Amino acid sequence: MSASIALSPQGLLRHRALGTEALYRVIDVADRLVSVEVIEAPGLEQGTRFQITRSAANAMQQIRGDAVAAPGSSYSPFRMYDMRRRLAR
Repeated sequence: MSASIALSPQGLLRHRALGTEALYRVIDVADRLVSVEVIEAPGLEQGTRFQITRSAANAMQQIRGDAVAAPGSSYSPFRMYDMRRRLAR
């Protein structure tokens, strides 16, 4: 987790576990829950929205919203490759 970036709507969260990586866009931050949208996650469809606890969100790596290109309405392997490349910097 990056202490310098506050958890805020339109921010991005990256979660790495068991050799996989997931990327979520923060939609809303409430007192105890954070609504997120899947950008890329194994087993989850892009665009799926759900809520996680604020502590779970704080445990993920927070990324500035301008650090990656905003995804389009359709999945593109080239766009995801570019996003991964930018996140690796």
